[in-house]
Amino acid sequence: MRLRDWFRSDCHYRLKLLNAGLSGARTGSEKFFQGKRLIPLFAESSRSVLVFAAGGACIGSVAGYLGNRQKSATSVFVFGIVGCAIGFGLGVASRHRGLGASVVSGALNGISQAQDERWLEENPIDYA
Repeated sequence: MRLRDWFRSDCHYRLKLLNAGLSGARTGSEKFFQGKRLIPLFAESSRSVLVFAAGGACIGSVAGYLGNRQKSATSVFVFGIVGCAIGFGLGVASRHRGLGASVVSGALNGISQAQDERWLEENPIDYA
């Protein structure tokens, strides 16, 4: 097998794995939502994770203040905003662990099926 043919088949396989993973993730999220809408779910949870966002803003502001020798208000503000965003993201992620688990499980199942198909293509089983 020439290098170009090998590279082309390998790229095709990796694209197939990517598509299988995305399709599995979509299936996992649909299984989790069961017809519910995404926006109301996150709107409800965003109110409950404001504590995480406030904590992240405080930690980020303190880190910006202690880490900067000039102690400029802009850097403290920017670090506070970044800490707030990280805290908010972590709060939402911890609040919706089930969604993440369902999406990852679906993606892994899709990738596993694609790998099994590839193995059977390369190692055909002759029952005769």
